Amino acid sequence: MTFDIGPGAKAQRLHRDDKNFHVDHEDQTETGYRRGSDVMMAFMVPGVKTTFENGATTAIPGSHLWGPDRAPRTSEAVVAEMEVTDCWVMLGGLYHAGGANITESERRLLHGFFFARGFYRGEENIYLANSAEDVLSWSPDVQKIMGYELSSPNIGFVNFKTPLQHLRGEQLDEFGDFDASQEAK
Repeated sequence: MTFDIGPGAKAQRLHRDDKNFHVDHEDQTETGYRRGSDVMMAFMVPGVKTTFENGATTAIPGSHLWGPDRAPRTSEAVVAEMEVTDCWVMLGGLYHAGGANITESERRLLHGFFFARGFYRGEENIYLANSAEDVLSWSPDVQKIMGYELSSPNIGFVNFKTPLQHLRGEQLDEFGDFDASQEAK
């Protein structure tokens, strides 16, 4: 997803991106981060230099550790200014917000790559947004990143076929477990 923030755009409110997955955040401020407690992460790559003035993202460091009772305050946020060659990695539980663009003519372009655990439904219904012809023209790596494969062992099948088998119109005489690691050796 590309965020194109033009002059005069207002700032977002502080939020956690994993809110769409109804995550019950455990308080980890005393224990420290528990690996595997997040359901998503994002990679933010600037298309232009991002500054406070053109609406760089603000974030509250450490807020991914907070439980549900800790409310964010804008005074706790810092600005994530970045150069075009930078990349910011963010866990889904981190409080952040797109900044206001107070410039007269600059646009802030920021490319966001969002990844959630395979068993969660994606926010955008990407499967309806792309034609079969387009999907089949993509490289296998792009097809995988965009979710046109199974989440092992069996999440995401279509009529007992993988998504790509379905898009290619393949007919199957039989089907088994999609996860090859589960097959008898």
